[in-house]
Amino acid sequence: MLPYPICATGTVQSLMTVPLTLTIIFVLYICGYGWVLRRLADEVQPVRLQLAEFGESLLVQESLDRMQRLYVTWCLDHAFSPWPMAIASLITPFLAIKLAIVGLRKPSHYDDSRLAKLTWMFLLSTFAANPVFGIVYSLELLCLGLILLIRGGIPLVLRMAATTVRIESVSLSHAMRQHT
Repeated sequence: MLPYPICATGTVQSLMTVPLTLTIIFVLYICGYGWVLRRLADEVQPVRLQLAEFGESLLVQESLDRMQRLYVTWCLDHAFSPWPMAIASLITPFLAIKLAIVGLRKPSHYDDSRLAKLTWMFLLSTFAANPVFGIVYSLELLCLGLILLIRGGIPLVLRMAATTVRIESVSLSHAMRQHT
């Protein structure tokens, strides 16, 4: 006698093909994701080189204050990391709630056009390092950006992106200092 029931419809065979099918799909997903990561890294490499050059040129300028220098340094240190995009996608909804409760504040010193350019290059670099959370973060910024665009225009959207990166830089720098 067989250890499993045999039906005329062949359900035992169809149940055995499900794990095999899921394994094949998983392997194809992993290979496809690796290929996408490689292609994104190749496409973003010129931007990453510009980011490094631009960030280094900002650091030698006398016009940046201490917080701006820390921000630039943090962006350069984490440009290849997948974590900033994941953290940004988790922080953005809370910033949206804060924006709804507190409202708009006075302009930040991150409104500097040089830092806005650095922020865009940094976000593009980290998007390539983590495209899954990059898409989530982009959709969050799109939704939030539409609201902010109505309330304050494009500079406010850029300030929101810079605020997200700044919060990450402060929290991660604090965590790194505790471990060293």
